[in-house]
Amino acid sequence: MLDRKLKVDDPVGAIAAHGFASAWGTIAVGLFASASYGGVDGLFFGGGTSQLMVQLIGVSVAFLFVFPTSFIVFKVIAMTAGIRASAEYQIRGLDISEHEAAGYPDFAPAITPTVASAAPAASPPVPVPSGAAVDDAPEESTE
Repeated sequence: MLDRKLKVDDPVGAIAAHGFASAWGTIAVGLFASASYGGVDGLFFGGGTSQLMVQLIGVSVAFLFVFPTSFIVFKVIAMTAGIRASAEYQIRGLDISEHEAAGYPDFAPAITPTVASAAPAASPPVPVPSGAAVDDAPEESTE
């Protein structure tokens, strides 16, 4: 939903995994806490809404700090060093472009860049076999 509806660029799901899951885990303490574990009772164990309110305030304060801080940091990075990889690197895959090896060779077949403007004019698109180290020499097709 984040990427399609809100246009958030989060290809690895970090916001869902770290943001929403952490918020839910924090709020859940206010709902399910049990004094028998050395704390207070949450809403569903007769503790009322006091602990839930504390947890909701904690989530809100964390968001009010993290969102603007991250926004500023990413804007500064975007204006100075840049955030996005080049189109050529994105097509080849950053695992290959940055580390010269496929990060997940079992999940991807050979990849052939198809965007003509992304490849340098002097070299044609080169198929990248999954699992193979990449050097400057073109790979021979095994088909």
